[in-house]
Amino acid sequence: MVSPAYQRQGIARRLHDELLGGRGEQAAQLLVEKDNHPAQAAYRSWGWHKAGDLQPFADAPNYDVMVIELPVRR
Repeated sequence: MVSPAYQRQGIARRLHDELLGGRGEQAAQLLVEKDNHPAQAAYRSWGWHKAGDLQPFADAPNYDVMVIELPVRR
């Protein structure tokens, strides 16, 4: 999350790329709330795609599972 005063400046994308850039795994995954449309749109624009749904525990919401192949390419 980026502070509202600094949003829409590419900071989230740079943080995203820096965090994933040096990873040795073949892929990364994340959970995103189904109604968080701005986050889902950002992730899709960065190369993520929906791979399924997950309710991590009984009283948790049902999340969208998103995945991306590594290394991240711009």
